[in-house]
Amino acid sequence: MELRFREIRPDEVEQELTQKDQFNTDAVPLAATLIRESIQNSTDARIGGPGEPATIKFSFTPPNPANGEYWRRILGQLEPHLNAAEIDYRHLELDRPNFLIIEDFGTSGLTGSFDKRENDNFNDFWRRVGRSHKGSTKGGSWGLGKLVFPVSSDIRSFFGLTIRHDDQKRALLMGQAILEGHRIGATDFSAHGFFAIHDRNGFQRPVLEPAEIARFSTAVGFHRVTEPGLSVAIPFPREGLSRDTLIPIVIDNYFFPIISGDLVVDIDGETISAATFDKMAGRFRSGALGDGHLIGFIREIEAARKKDPDLELPGTWASKGLDKCISGDELVALREAYDKHRLISVRAPMTMRTKRDEAVSGHFDLFLRKPADDVPQSALKPLFIRGSITVPNEESNFRNRRAFAALIAAEPNVSRFLRDAENPAHTSWNGSGDKLNDRWRNARQRLHEIRHALPQLFQLLDQAIDRRDNDALKSLLFVADREWLRPVAGRDSTRTSGSVPHIASTPRLFEIARRNGGFTVRGGEGLEASSLPFVISVQAAYDLPVGNPLKKHSPYDFNFRLSNDIQITATGARWNAPEANRLLLTVINTNFSVEVVGFDENRDLVIAASKVDDEAPF
Repeated sequence: MELRFREIRPDEVEQELTQKDQFNTDAVPLAATLIRESIQNSTDARIGGPGEPATIKFSFTPPNPANGEYWRRILGQLEPHLNAAEIDYRHLELDRPNFLIIEDFGTSGLTGSFDKRENDNFNDFWRRVGRSHKGSTKGGSWGLGKLVFPVSSDIRSFFGLTIRHDDQKRALLMGQAILEGHRIGATDFSAHGFFAIHDRNGFQRPVLEPAEIARFSTAVGFHRVTEPGLSVAIPFPREGLSRDTLIPIVIDNYFFPIISGDLVVDIDGETISAATFDKMAGRFRSGALGDGHLIGFIREIEAARKKDPDLELPGTWASKGLDKCISGDELVALREAYDKHRLISVRAPMTMRTKRDEAVSGHFDLFLRKPADDVPQSALKPLFIRGSITVPNEESNFRNRRAFAALIAAEPNVSRFLRDAENPAHTSWNGSGDKLNDRWRNARQRLHEIRHALPQLFQLLDQAIDRRDNDALKSLLFVADREWLRPVAGRDSTRTSGSVPHIASTPRLFEIARRNGGFTVRGGEGLEASSLPFVISVQAAYDLPVGNPLKKHSPYDFNFRLSNDIQITATGARWNAPEANRLLLTVINTNFSVEVVGFDENRDLVIAASKVDDEAPF
């Protein structure tokens, strides 16, 4: 197995793999990216039916001095290239590598041709960057994601052994190093190098010799013998990749396929499965999954998905709004069930159009359950799931709402649309992305409708439930010593007063209801159909010790005009933001509601609202 980097001709344009920086960020650390990419692509390759989960094993192999000469012959070939690429490996002994091993079982392996270029898994994995040929329901793509393997190595290298389910008579072994473009002497080399068998024309072929593959597998610590699947070995794994860092990431990101029985993950002897999940979550997490409340909600969802939903929305829900598409009787029934802490399931059909003007129909599912009063807010983690992948950054679209909530897009067409909207790390959806807008018409609007369906449903179910807390003001008004209330001897405790005339208040057109991290503007007792349409001006700012906070507002605090800053959900009303801290609302329905959330809960929010007579409805 020889290492070769391709020589760059003098007339070629130099290219660097800047995408590598996307896999280790403050928001998504390297360990999280490695887990997500490894498991996503392994679950895509699952070949078993119900009850036959894909199994992914992560293990750590310590250095073995007995294999020193073997590794010196293989990894020693990297030394001049590491030096030329200015990668510091002086703290490493190349003849004594340790390894992080990642192996999947119950999967197809890297299928397709290995001795020529074709649109298949083997070529996608080894010979392409940024492109893939996976279908709509697939989680990862073997496009940019596989770059996480060399990024996870201190010498920017990895090896892969695959046995294909349709060709189990032979195993295929290759390796790859991805450095930077570099120069040795007068020769320029590309970033990609291959540990492989090289043809005269430079084409890389995998090692097929059983004896050589057996020698490598023993030295590196692979467990695979004849089972189909893929084994990856990462030499000198980077700091921070350990059992105790990987297990919580698996629990946080892949609870759904694990609890559903589609995935089993083993990390250095610790097994995370449907049977062990609750115990492992309790051991390794203290957050949303640690106390069992969210796990119980997920298990309820899994059971509910095997039945018909409580309500299937009409196809016009996105254009008309949820409040117009749910009948009064249906809404009353849903609200009563929700207030009794029952799981609510609603199916939302969605029609999208490709750039070729082809209509593509599908659906996604919404789940809500009112929590008990003793459930901590930390357990109420909203879930946004595409296929088997959690999209964690999307939970900001349901921030600061007190409910168990989930949006699940498992249907192939909607899953395909959302996959096109995902960033390379699969942590958020981007309505402005090139891939999404190159393939779909009105993509940004469709994504907006999907994203905000869950908070809109919550708003409809939660807003009409009156709650009375007899102890709400106890901490402010409670009197411990009531002695001073008793009559004092010699003092006339009786008082007379004249009658006080009753002054009727004018019913309000609208009211402001504060909530954690925001507020809701909704119809008041005096709102009638004859008042429509009308315009409300709403200003907000964080309070200041001196001066008028509304006039001194800084857009660096928050900006209504930026879509990713404050989340605004309107039902029965339209809105725009003429200023950073001012909203104009056109009310078009007596049952309107505009929810504004995402403010800093540690700062006092000042709100001023009034009906505007000199603004034309829009």
